[in-house]
Amino acid sequence: MIMQFLGGKTFYRWCQWLTMLLVPTLGLLFIFVKIERKIITVGVVESRGQVTVRSPVSDSLVRRILKNDGDEFRTGDAILEFYDLNNYGQKQARTRLSLERLERRRDTLVAVRRSGSVSAAEMDEAEYAVREAQLELQDLTERVERYSVRTPFDGKVVKVLVEPYQKVEIGTPLCTLLGNEEHKLIKCMVPENQFARMQPGQTVYIKSQLYNYLKFEIFEGILEKVSPYGVPLNNNVHYEVVVSITRDSGRLRVNSAATCEIITGRQSLFAYVFNRE
Repeated sequence: MIMQFLGGKTFYRWCQWLTMLLVPTLGLLFIFVKIERKIITVGVVESRGQVTVRSPVSDSLVRRILKNDGDEFRTGDAILEFYDLNNYGQKQARTRLSLERLERRRDTLVAVRRSGSVSAAEMDEAEYAVREAQLELQDLTERVERYSVRTPFDGKVVKVLVEPYQKVEIGTPLCTLLGNEEHKLIKCMVPENQFARMQPGQTVYIKSQLYNYLKFEIFEGILEKVSPYGVPLNNNVHYEVVVSITRDSGRLRVNSAATCEIITGRQSLFAYVFNRE
């Protein structure tokens, strides 16, 4: 029966109808069905609130470390202190005493001036001396404050990068801090042959390499920034891109790897298969 059916006219007509149905359908699919064009790259999740604090002073030594790895802090807490090798603290104390003396002399001249025995030039000189001492004290106070590094926000210490008695210069990394308000981003490198397809604002789908995205979820973000400058990497030129994470359930961990699919547009299935775009 089966062989008779396969060799009969009914099967032949059935194949004709099936062909007549499938060919236009596939043609329409190739022409009208659009698929997403994407750039796939891998990056590392970072915290926008994570900052590296650097030394504001030069030619000094670390005196004390007041906060260690994992310690929490409040805004304005001291993290570490340097040795004041230039004796700015002593100069500040002497200048403060000098300012107090000059202010008393000025106040005395103001009281005596009412009797007419003090000239305007003497008053101007006294006022100038007070103002000069105030500026000097302000400058020394700012210098002294640089020898005590304080936190700019609430958070915790990720890692202390120096040790007691270590010599530091301006810009030496001291510690890494993480703010309580944790907004995450991902930095990736994209080859230069994909550079023209990227622009800020494009949608990005993010798949964490910590989890099976089919079982858990795919995160979302937007392309925030594309560096205008390329850097050599693996015998090719790459451009750094920054992806801002817009939807995150808390599963994305800082310093973990993630695959980013940057959606650069849509194209027909025909163009995709035959690479006409």
